[in-house]
Amino acid sequence: MTEWELFATAVPQGQQPIEAILGPPRTFDAKTVVSLREALPTIDTRPQTIEAADRAQTQLIDLFRAHDHRSAAFLLVYHGITVAVIEALAAGKLGPHDFFDRLPGKFAERHFDGVKAELGLDTTTDAAKYGLWRPSFAFDNVEPGPGPLGLRPAMAHFTVGMCCHINFDLACSLDETIRELGYANDKAALEEIERGHNFVDTILADKVEHSTELLVSEMDCPMSKKIRSSGAVKLVGDMSMSMIRRWRAKTFVHALQLSSAPSDEARAAIRGEIYRAGARKTVRLFNTLPGLIEGTLQGTWFGASA
Repeated sequence: MTEWELFATAVPQGQQPIEAILGPPRTFDAKTVVSLREALPTIDTRPQTIEAADRAQTQLIDLFRAHDHRSAAFLLVYHGITVAVIEALAAGKLGPHDFFDRLPGKFAERHFDGVKAELGLDTTTDAAKYGLWRPSFAFDNVEPGPGPLGLRPAMAHFTVGMCCHINFDLACSLDETIRELGYANDKAALEEIERGHNFVDTILADKVEHSTELLVSEMDCPMSKKIRSSGAVKLVGDMSMSMIRRWRAKTFVHALQLSSAPSDEARAAIRGEIYRAGARKTVRLFNTLPGLIEGTLQGTWFGASA
């Protein structure tokens, strides 16, 4: 499968392919490529605990921030989510403890797989075979210029990164952690994991709402500035969470399908279906993204005056 084939074959009728919206896809600039290639061997890209995952992703944030790179947007907000999960684990609000301590390492590993695939350092992972993170990085690398995408607002880049994370990585990471820890046939543990998965929705709602202020202070995001000045932080946070909940709606069902699959071949086929459904959602997001950016900056998306 070529790097854009998954997305090119997932275009709903009446909508445009991602490449038609973004223009010719760009990858990381030469200086960022050099920095990433030098840094990756020093980063734990297969972290086993939530603290190790946060350290590794913080190193990546620092690298992207040093290059004023939009790939930092997703990771900055995600860092806040990770810290909140660490606090929930410490307070005994989230369990099983070993599961939610291990799960973020799976997330981080799959994101690093996407970075490595983008750099041509790996061709074996699903991130490389299907180009799972290509739309996010292609958008992150778009040139500044005319039009809403050329404004490169950090909130839009976070949203695309979150789309890839949820629709391509989440169910697979849940499955891998369930099987690694021996929970595939443990009904009580699976029920507790599902409750924990649903509890994370409350963390997401809080951090998505607070992402407005974070992206103003850390990345001077024009969308976030408009939302804040219009007094629409909670409204936009609720609207964003509505979209995120739709993306997450079948995640745990898919994770259980994967963990109960009778063979690796059957599991791979299920992953392929998950990726195709995720690609359709990603294409739809890109078709709405220019209007979303313009509507936010004009105040019409959330009912504010321009």
